[in-house]
Amino acid sequence: MNIINEFKLENYQQERPFTSFLSGISGKKGIPMWAFYVNRGQGLASFGLRDKNGAIMEFFPANATYRHIARIGFRTFIKINGKVEEFFLENNPGQTMVIRPDQFSIIEENNALGIRVTITYFTLPNEFLAGLVRKVEVTNLSEEPKDIEIVDGLAQLLTSGLDYGG
Repeated sequence: MNIINEFKLENYQQERPFTSFLSGISGKKGIPMWAFYVNRGQGLASFGLRDKNGAIMEFFPANATYRHIARIGFRTFIKINGKVEEFFLENNPGQTMVIRPDQFSIIEENNALGIRVTITYFTLPNEFLAGLVRKVEVTNLSEEPKDIEIVDGLAQLLTSGLDYGG
């Protein structure tokens, strides 16, 4: 399937830095949510309701985000047959970012481990609540079964109603 409205960036963390926002449009019944992303780390830099005073993940300007996102943003650790690997580190090979009007994905294919991790972010349109979806898919690229354990998530969430100055 060929999707015309997508932008694919191979080795995205090695490219010039850029930022953007996911579409905040939520439809007649929906509550809009903003999501700020960059081409570093696992992409998502901040998200929230209203403005930066409604952030759920702490908002930093782009120049600070580029430096800190890999440490304070989402992280994915996979233990494969007793060995722990962190995906989406800056120098890991085989990384791609795919940007579409309503979502973006990051993909890392580790051929040595025989594992592909795909993470897709999108907001929830036409729902009675604001929501950001983070879908994590782990694919075994080999024919042999693997014993894996996954730890994936965000280092911190902000308290609801905390303003940017706080």
